Amino acid sequence: MNNTTQDSGFIALSLLLGLLLGTTAYVSSVGLVLSCSRDSRASHALYNIKRSARVVDALIAHSVMYRDLYGPSGAGPGHLPCPDTDAQTTTQPALRALSRAGPNPPCPLWPALRGVVPAHITVGVLRAGVDVEASRAYPLSYSVQSFVVNNPLERVVNSTVLSQPITLAQVGVEQYPWTLSRSPRPLQLRASALQQPVQRRVSAWLVKQLNASNMVVSDECTAPVMCELSLLYPANGSLVEGVTFERHWFWRNGWNNEYQLTVNEGCAEALSECRWQVEANVQANPALVLLQATGES
Repeated sequence: MNNTTQDSGFIALSLLLGLLLGTTAYVSSVGLVLSCSRDSRASHALYNIKRSARVVDALIAHSVMYRDLYGPSGAGPGHLPCPDTDAQTTTQPALRALSRAGPNPPCPLWPALRGVVPAHITVGVLRAGVDVEASRAYPLSYSVQSFVVNNPLERVVNSTVLSQPITLAQVGVEQYPWTLSRSPRPLQLRASALQQPVQRRVSAWLVKQLNASNMVVSDECTAPVMCELSLLYPANGSLVEGVTFERHWFWRNGWNNEYQLTVNEGCAEALSECRWQVEANVQANPALVLLQATGES
């Protein structure tokens, strides 16, 4: 009887110990799963933040290079591409047709245009990547203000517009398709991020044009004086890069009103030795740029 009682007590103790060990293992496994799940969500969040940042950089680079990509009749520097409206943020990568993953111009006219980030932008025979990971990841959401899109062409973008404290576009994901968690806030592309690089690109183009045109300073701009660019350039009836100035992005976007010319006193007698350079007109307006003639080659 005592042996039976001892055996029963041993069996009960063994079952209790097994139950405790099993419970501990289950709790540990649940904790490991939850930890892995949290780590996975954190990893996805970090991945999308880095990916969104690369996309914003690509959009800035494309915006700055608009003149080089689309020529004199294009939208001009400072514009942003339309969204891709053929996909959604929940579209699986395997189902997204990359042949249709570019922008969808002309964009509608309402204030905020929404879609996903274009995987690439095709210009002639050139295809420039915007989101290089689009073929293996879910699309990123992309909203852009209609007044800075590149198509239709009547959207005027210049230094005055880019000096405003506004958000031009947002890049991110609204919700991870594989979880119920929310993603980080979309990255904002502020106008201030475009202003200086766009201004430098436009200024470099203008200095090159002025130096190549061998522009003669007229009586209205004898040294030393500041005068309006429109008084000198372009000459009446002249073509700029093969098109009339009314069709050229520089004048269509009002960049000619963003610049003033200063004729240096040293150039009063030897204009042929002068070259146009750029200086910031900080006192008048940091967004404006002076083109100054100097005696340097």
